[in-house]
Amino acid sequence: MNPFFFGTSAEPLFGLFYPPKAATARGAAVLLCCPVGQEYMRSHRAFRQMALLLSRAGFPVMRFDYFGTGDSAGDSHQMSLDRCRVDVEAAVEELRDMTGVTPVVLVGLRMGANIAALAAPRLTGVAHVVLWDPLTDGMQHLVDILNENPTLSGTIRTADDALRVEGTVGTLGFPLTPRLRKEIGALDLRSTPPAASEYFVVSSSHEEEARRFFDVFRAQVPQAAFASIPTEGNWNEVDEYGSALIPQAAIRRIVERLSESVA
Repeated sequence: MNPFFFGTSAEPLFGLFYPPKAATARGAAVLLCCPVGQEYMRSHRAFRQMALLLSRAGFPVMRFDYFGTGDSAGDSHQMSLDRCRVDVEAAVEELRDMTGVTPVVLVGLRMGANIAALAAPRLTGVAHVVLWDPLTDGMQHLVDILNENPTLSGTIRTADDALRVEGTVGTLGFPLTPRLRKEIGALDLRSTPPAASEYFVVSSSHEEEARRFFDVFRAQVPQAAFASIPTEGNWNEVDEYGSALIPQAAIRRIVERLSESVA
């Protein structure tokens, strides 16, 4: 694992590169697109484990922090989904420069999956996109996380309630600016334009809603496959120990799928 900074000197982004450990390197590099907010903290160890397993399978792998998050430059209130998309594009360019490998795989978790889906159509050479527990309804997610704010809890029941909230509000220790709330509310994977040769949607949900979403998604993106791998716990949970969520079965299935698909 090699830590480094990339991007511009004024707004450097923090990255971690995992060189391929197998005897023969794969023909595609993998970029991991993390969630944001509390889900970033909860998924940190899961992404680290996935990066290690992909590296052992022969993939060059990179994970990184968006502008305004983690160890990258910028304050948290400066983060926006549009900027995250731009950061994915910069990270892909950096990964290609480091490895000399043009085909790239995007693996995104939760909002990171939506960010990967937004970035993919703007990139060339995207071989595979993995959408792991993506936000299938941006507005419902916005309602849910606004209700995590103690002042707003129980008062945000509809999209109209969410849109009436003024100013920047905090939820689980992270700021939701008006711009970010608008972007989250507008997320809709059902309008995703096909941008890769393969899509793999992984759901940890026990609910049939995930399957119904996928049926709609596949009508738009015929080259998509689906796997339901139920997991106890949820990505946005906070407990008194600050524990991580590491769904081993889902991680292994994603690594297996990419190993089967990329020579």
